[in-house]
Amino acid sequence: MSLLTGKRKANKELTPEERRKKQYLKRELKAKRKRAKLEARLRHAIFRKDKLVEQETRALLSKEKDLQKDNTKVTVVTTAITLKEVITTSGGEKENNSGEEHAVIARDFILNIYRRLKEQQKVVLRSDDQFSKTTKALQTNNAVKLLRHMAKGTQLKEMFGNRDALWGYTRQKFQERALLVYTSLSKLQQSDGGVNVLESRKARAWNAIKGIKTICSVGCGPGCDAIGVVALLQTLRKNESEFIDDDENIVEKEQQLLDSVFLFDWAMDQWTTIVSLLKSLIVPSLVKEIHCSSCDITKSIIDDICNTDIKKTINHGDEEDFHPRYDNNDDDEVMRRKSVDLYLLSYILTETRDKWHNFWNELVEKAKPNSLFYIAEPTPWQLHKVMQIEEQRITYCYDGGSAEGNRTATASRLEFIWLDSSMDQTENVQALDGRLGPGVLLARKIE
Repeated sequence: MSLLTGKRKANKELTPEERRKKQYLKRELKAKRKRAKLEARLRHAIFRKDKLVEQETRALLSKEKDLQKDNTKVTVVTTAITLKEVITTSGGEKENNSGEEHAVIARDFILNIYRRLKEQQKVVLRSDDQFSKTTKALQTNNAVKLLRHMAKGTQLKEMFGNRDALWGYTRQKFQERALLVYTSLSKLQQSDGGVNVLESRKARAWNAIKGIKTICSVGCGPGCDAIGVVALLQTLRKNESEFIDDDENIVEKEQQLLDSVFLFDWAMDQWTTIVSLLKSLIVPSLVKEIHCSSCDITKSIIDDICNTDIKKTINHGDEEDFHPRYDNNDDDEVMRRKSVDLYLLSYILTETRDKWHNFWNELVEKAKPNSLFYIAEPTPWQLHKVMQIEEQRITYCYDGGSAEGNRTATASRLEFIWLDSSMDQTENVQALDGRLGPGVLLARKIE
């Protein structure tokens, strides 16, 4: 098995012992996913104060625990309002009190931003007679239709012209995706003090996280991933006692945490109303400036005109000034000097079904050393492909296939860290497509 990619062997290549081990791991993963669903059902029942469902779910959970054949401990989170970062491993449960407090702060911050965004939405709706009769149910139904197409990769740009669908999408996904960014990246600071490969990679990535000043969200939607990063930086640079509980003032009184945020989306024309409302909530109090434009990850960054703005962004101003189509900021001289520290790609590779390869290679090639790439997908399917592309590129160079002829073999451009439920598991587990929740991969460009 490759250390770089965790690529699994075909079943026919496995020894009988390896086959038995793989079957055991798959059964274990299936059991954990079942328990995770029951835990989620229990949290929802407690939140709704549904005693009957709570009692039934607790009984099912107890039965599942009795069926366990190893010493893995499962912690049931019994409150829907307190976000707990609980890590379960075969050696038992580890809890970090400081991390737990920070998680609560981050969750409350994200919830506050979302609530204020919804208040802004109501103002917009009241001013638009044709849109004033929208309901939660209508938004949800339209969002479900859009999300189904996105999951299959059959979405069309005109589908994003339905404002009910976009607000319904924001209602369903804003907090969830922002929290996913926060909880995933915050795992980098949880260390067991070891000196193995994983701990060394985590330390280097965490040092890069602490120095973030500029981020770029590709396939940004309503901007939720960027808010997840802001929430993380809040917990790093502020003590809990310094946070303000007043919902109306919490955002305005915080310090600036980022210099620049670049938001790119294939349907930015359609998302721009919601993104502009979000921008008004965090600029300039938390973020100095936000710039929005369109891009298409199925096209080349270098050669396609639709990716002109993101090309200028990742070139660090080497060619031309950045002139985003959706901004009125004339301070292009400042923008030319920006370089991106963290790229966020969330649920976009699956939507474009293997058409993103050239875009990804060009993005990594142009990014500065020590840049970070956060990639989240509903399953690790496309994330394994990201790692395989890097391995194939190295093999290609070692085989003398470089366009430069007799070039010295090229080392890997990236080092990878899984930030999902497989983070502390063996490579055999990481090579499986199953996860407890989404698949999340972090890559750091080697200096």
